[in-house]
Amino acid sequence: MPATQPELGTDPLPIIWKGEEEYEEARVGRVFNLRRPKRYPVGVLEARNVSDVIRGVNLARERGIQVALRSGGHSWAAWSVRPQSLLIDLGKMRELSYDPVTKIATASPAITGGELNPLLSRYGRFFAGGHCPTVGIGGFLLQGGQGWWARGLGWSAENIESIDVVLPSGELVTASEKDNADLFWAARGSGPGFFGVVVRFRLHTRPRPLDMHHVTYIMPAKENFRAVITWLQEACRGELGPKVEVVCLAFTRGRLFGETGPNELESMLVIRGTSNTDSEEEAREALAPMLKCPGAANAEVRAEIVPTSMPEEYARQLADNPPGQYFLGNSWLVGEPADIADSLELGFTTLPSRESFFLYYNMAPLRPLPDMSFTLQSEHYAAGYIISTGDDVPEQERCEQWLTDRLAYIDSKKDGSGGTIGMYLGDSDLAHRAGKIMSDEAWAKFCKIRDAYDPNHMFAGYLHGDSLLNVEAWNQPNYKPYKAPA
Repeated sequence: MPATQPELGTDPLPIIWKGEEEYEEARVGRVFNLRRPKRYPVGVLEARNVSDVIRGVNLARERGIQVALRSGGHSWAAWSVRPQSLLIDLGKMRELSYDPVTKIATASPAITGGELNPLLSRYGRFFAGGHCPTVGIGGFLLQGGQGWWARGLGWSAENIESIDVVLPSGELVTASEKDNADLFWAARGSGPGFFGVVVRFRLHTRPRPLDMHHVTYIMPAKENFRAVITWLQEACRGELGPKVEVVCLAFTRGRLFGETGPNELESMLVIRGTSNTDSEEEAREALAPMLKCPGAANAEVRAEIVPTSMPEEYARQLADNPPGQYFLGNSWLVGEPADIADSLELGFTTLPSRESFFLYYNMAPLRPLPDMSFTLQSEHYAAGYIISTGDDVPEQERCEQWLTDRLAYIDSKKDGSGGTIGMYLGDSDLAHRAGKIMSDEAWAKFCKIRDAYDPNHMFAGYLHGDSLLNVEAWNQPNYKPYKAPA
């Protein structure tokens, strides 16, 4: 069904221009990463409705200004904050509803998973949005959406029924698999490179899990990492079924247990499996393979098949992501279990700051993807969340260099022996490290569609431009050489 064109208002647009008193708060006040970018839009449009968005796009086009967008403010590189652009902030657009007949939820981009799922739960429904409840669905869905139980349920972008988009021309259109299919294809995976303002998502929902349990072990990382990561890969390819989301993390002892002193930066391995089931009996069967985890018998913390819930999991995710200055990077890895262990061992055993953490998801058995621009995935996903919580510049520099070294080591192994095939936009900071985000064929198709809709590149697109995101990305000079850790 075509989108209904709204009546355009004639009142002044709520734009806060550079130099006005409220400008700095409007520029970065909703940016989650406290490592604020030194990039300055000409103004910030705090859109109240679709009419404001259309008028803002028209204004930018008439003045020859690029457009940048913000929905939830959780992009680690602050994609929305672009120099000499008009930043359209969608935070004040609060549409959220559910149709019990079609079982489709409708939401504006700044609505978070923590807002969407409590509504759906009243109807016995669920949407596998972002793990952290404060993440807006807009950027999350456009970059593919690695949500709850993605290993079994797939990428969240697969569950978009349709979108309403304001194009560079100012026209509002609906895109789906049947209408404006090229636009719909491009939206699902291109992230900040998408060349329109999505103002409305319609989402397929699924039955809410009736029962959730978890298994959690915490143990020293150095002594256990290789055995655990090897077991995990084999288990996901075998008896650990898709109704279990399993993650391997490294936290510091100081952060987990509140310890201070010489051992507070000791890396601790956290292995957690969470079930998506309909009964305790089903949960126990699904989680039983987790009990075979190496080192479980001697783990410092053992929680074996313990009840949990989405509110509890959301609260844990909030605690895992404290305020701070974040340095982010990730890789899709390819290799045999020993290769993957070699690539990730230093990341899991030598964290640079008390609050930092490293994670690994195994996505096996790898699900085939539908036809969308999100085309890059592998069985092995790793990301570093390196956090500095103070104003200590040397610590910030040390954290950034630590992450650069770890990722450069992975990048140096591009022959498939634990090396990378590219990265996921959701845990990326393109200001510090760029790389391949789509298959070569998808990238060529995306560029062709974008140039048809936005030939003048009115939408700001990717940080550092296109050249760092295609097949030549790995040979770019912004890649710092690998430096062996002391």
